[in-house]
Amino acid sequence: MTDQTALEARIKQLEARLARLERPGDRVGDQIETVMRTVLPDETRTHMRAAWREQLMALRSFLDRWIEERPEDTATGRERIDVK
Repeated sequence: MTDQTALEARIKQLEARLARLERPGDRVGDQIETVMRTVLPDETRTHMRAAWREQLMALRSFLDRWIEERPEDTATGRERIDVK
C-alpha cells in the first residue's frame, strides 16, 4: 500500500467516524439521557427534574435580587470598564 493509498483510506475512516458523530441521537448528551432512562426509575428522574428546577429558581431569585440592589448609576445605562 502506498503512502497516498494509506492516506486516502485514513481520510475515509475519519470521514465515516465524523458522520457517525454528527448523526442525531449519537451525541454524548443523547447517550447519557438513554443511560439515565435505562438505569433510573421514572420516579427518580421526576424528582431529579424537580430538584434541577428548584436550583434554577434559586439562581433566578438570587439574580433578581442582585439586579434590584445594584446602584442607580449603573441601572440606567452602560457601565464603562477599561481593559488593560
